[in-house]
Amino acid sequence: MNHKYQTLSEFINKPFGKRNAEKDLKYSAMYREFMLKNSLKINAMTIIEDSYYIHIKIPSKSNEGKSEYDVVIRFFTNDEKYLNDLHLRNYFIQFFSNSPGFIYKYAYVYNREGFLIEALYDKLDPEFRGVAPEQTNSNMTVDYDKSIYFACRFLLENQFTLLAKNGALTSYKTNATKFFSGISDFQSIKLDQEILNAEKQLAKELDIESKKKQERLEHDRTKGKKEPKSKITARSNSNEHRGITVIRKKGAKPKILPKRAGKTTVRKK
Repeated sequence: MNHKYQTLSEFINKPFGKRNAEKDLKYSAMYREFMLKNSLKINAMTIIEDSYYIHIKIPSKSNEGKSEYDVVIRFFTNDEKYLNDLHLRNYFIQFFSNSPGFIYKYAYVYNREGFLIEALYDKLDPEFRGVAPEQTNSNMTVDYDKSIYFACRFLLENQFTLLAKNGALTSYKTNATKFFSGISDFQSIKLDQEILNAEKQLAKELDIESKKKQERLEHDRTKGKKEPKSKITARSNSNEHRGITVIRKKGAKPKILPKRAGKTTVRKK
């Protein structure tokens, strides 16, 4: 087996044999923030020919509480002495994730370099299966995405309980058929994502329409309170206080005569 493969701790400390301090700090901070609001757990585990497959669901941050991504870590070894270990800490690892970030950016490179779990190859997007990521990863960089980092970090932090062969891990054990049927292919994930996006757009449009309706109601209510424009009537309140009566003929301006003998008269033109 090629030495390029790493154990879980080697992968977290120096992924694929290289270290990017800036990215490590960024993803470490993202993981801590994520874990303050979420909890992770193993969804299922199966054993195939001495290899341990562990399935973890990672909630999507953009659709919190509505969608999850499937991440699978395969623990395997070709060293007899490790096969007899009571834990998986010395096993090598391979990966799979159906998150868009992994599918479009790293899946092709992982598969080419042997880091992709072969049994899950058919779960990739058929439109991009075997297609090099010319835009998202034109340099063909082998690196981790957020979903894989979160899953591996979670397992590493709980390695003494979750990676013990006869420990808590056994409670998640299931047969291979059930295990792999519980992992969504990317077509299903993409469809779910499109449905969620459509729901978000509809909710946004309904919210906009509701605000517009509220604004119209407020406008009508405010308009109803406004004083109507004053009209010239047969009797003007302002002139009444001065004892002047104004008589207006249609189409002609009234002419006000001086008050005589306690009475004011108006002469029409």
